[in-house]
Amino acid sequence: MRILTISFLVATMTLTSCGGIRNSRVNPLNWFGSAQSGPVQQTAPEEINPLIPNTASRGLFDSLREQADIYVGTPVDQIKSLVVEAIPGGAIIRVTGVTDVLGVYDVRLTKTNEDDVAEDGVLTYQLQGIRP
Repeated sequence: MRILTISFLVATMTLTSCGGIRNSRVNPLNWFGSAQSGPVQQTAPEEINPLIPNTASRGLFDSLREQADIYVGTPVDQIKSLVVEAIPGGAIIRVTGVTDVLGVYDVRLTKTNEDDVAEDGVLTYQLQGIRP
């Protein structure tokens, strides 16, 4: 009990003495000078959305991204179920299919209509997956 009391007393005295070095060079918060707030010049706002990337700037891996856009899936053999759920602003299409081989991955519904134009009011999709 005596050691605990002495350690609390030493900790209290140490923490209260830190207020005296608030403005000294020993305090790490004073090492880089004090910041002063000042007025900032406002420029005319531009109609640029910062969330849309600039197409003129190309990244280091842009050539790899362009190659990855080609999808080489093959059609799934059998469709087991198809559910279309209407939601505000569109629909969710859930499809379950069976393939003749195991390990098919990256399964997608791909559009077979060209240029996203509905033929007689119908959009046609095909369930495709990449075989191992």
